[in-house]
Amino acid sequence: MRRYTSYIGFGTVVIAVVLMVYIFYQIEQVQSRTASSLLKASVSHTESELNGFFHPVESLMYAVRDHRKFGLFDAPDEKQLSMLLYPLIINHSQISSIGVADSSGYEFNVIPGARPGFWSTRTVDIPRWDYSEKWASWEQNPVPVKSYEWENELVSDPRSRPWFKGVYKVPKGNISWTLPYQYVTGPDVGMTASVLINSDSEIDRILAFDLTLKDLDNFIDHLTLTPNQNLYLVTIEDSTMIGLRHTGAENEKYIYQGIAFGAIPKDKFPYLHEMFFDRKNGEPFSFTFEGKKWWGISHGYMLSGGREIRILTSLPEGDFLIGLNTTKFILLISFLSIVVLSIFILRSDRNIQNLAEDISEKNRLINKQNEYLFSEVHHRVKNNLALISAFNELEALEEKDGTQINGIKKIQNRIKVIAIVQEEGYQSDKSGWVPTEKYISKIVHWRQIYRTVDLYIESRLVNANQALTHGLMINELIECCINSARSERRGVGISITTRDGRLKTTFNVPSEYWDEMVDKVNSHKILEALVLQLEGTSILDKKSLSYSIEFELRNKKGIMSNWT
Repeated sequence: MRRYTSYIGFGTVVIAVVLMVYIFYQIEQVQSRTASSLLKASVSHTESELNGFFHPVESLMYAVRDHRKFGLFDAPDEKQLSMLLYPLIINHSQISSIGVADSSGYEFNVIPGARPGFWSTRTVDIPRWDYSEKWASWEQNPVPVKSYEWENELVSDPRSRPWFKGVYKVPKGNISWTLPYQYVTGPDVGMTASVLINSDSEIDRILAFDLTLKDLDNFIDHLTLTPNQNLYLVTIEDSTMIGLRHTGAENEKYIYQGIAFGAIPKDKFPYLHEMFFDRKNGEPFSFTFEGKKWWGISHGYMLSGGREIRILTSLPEGDFLIGLNTTKFILLISFLSIVVLSIFILRSDRNIQNLAEDISEKNRLINKQNEYLFSEVHHRVKNNLALISAFNELEALEEKDGTQINGIKKIQNRIKVIAIVQEEGYQSDKSGWVPTEKYISKIVHWRQIYRTVDLYIESRLVNANQALTHGLMINELIECCINSARSERRGVGISITTRDGRLKTTFNVPSEYWDEMVDKVNSHKILEALVLQLEGTSILDKKSLSYSIEFELRNKKGIMSNWT
């Protein structure tokens, strides 16, 4: 009887050990998955917020650059440039100053004052004044009025500054971002975005926007994360700290020295160097710091011109796995107290159920956050398209040449098509897919040809990337195939059909417009490019008086996948 009891006891111990090993393994897996989900969601949220900080600056810079055609920068005038540049700084809090320079040694800067309506300008003109810079104080009263002037010795030639040299290291017309450096206009340290305004004359002109690290740091500090989560922004080239989230840590001051003194001090924060140098980009990992287990991730964020910023984020395990650590401790005590094995099993089961509920709740919160991020991206895209459209409308109002106005209207039409497809993709029940009848009928109705065109559409879901190119293609076909014949209902038609996984788009016109359509289609380079991007085939059939384009429906991945 005792032997049997021993066997039972030994078997119970073996089963307990096996169960404990299995349970501990599962808990470790849950810890890893939960930490990975939280870190990746945090990186995604941070990227979205950084887009909101940097992208408006880049969009504004391209818009200002495009005003060169109006001659605003050809004969620089202090008052005129102040009236143009000062409102841009006021309306974009992340911009600390704006400058315009050229390859002759001229530079003009606008720096906002401490009070609204007051600013300073700094002018450098080496050919005229040698190494002397002229400053002026301005106020809005109600038009710009210069109130005070003074001169300083010029510290350095503007052509030697990193933002000036940077524009020649990126493709023509692209924005260049500098590494952090100290501005010559004050004590602040920051980064500068610059772009070549024109290079078709003897003198190159460059536009530059300054963003201080202090403003970026304040922006990062307000991100919503877990209570003790750390977030750092570090430059790739020189490991310089450019922003962090303040958590109140006692030795955080040593981290912050990186903003003023350059590289992160490795002896103070070796784990940051481990995150930055020794880990694979985008892969979560765990480490021990000051007796606590932490989880971290390193992820790259790209600015225009190839400048990369590394997002480093870490959070203590205690912020999200307190319940799991308690369970591990209880299981360990239960193993040493084999007498209460049955209680241990029951309690473990109950804790696992609680753990599953906690994980389910965390997953629900993560899914909710992902939905919010998706909605945020949609609205940002929508707003950016509206901003581009507004700039085009302003340009059309100022343009006198009818040909140029017509070209701007065509661009507006393409932007509208992009907005329609993007909106229908957002409203679609299946993420990443757009119903053909939705975006095609909207394009046709918006172009106001639905009363003069016979429209037939077979309902089919199209990948969002292909739908965008397809929508643009239909818009171009309307321009060259339909508009000339829109007053004639008979014989004008658009049909969308599918067969064997291929989508076919057919345009029919009356015989009297056939030759005109053939000429326009054969000379339309944009239409040819769109067909090529869809990897489609086009056929002009004189017998049926039709032009058809057919392409294979595919599940294209990525925002640029349909253009490669």
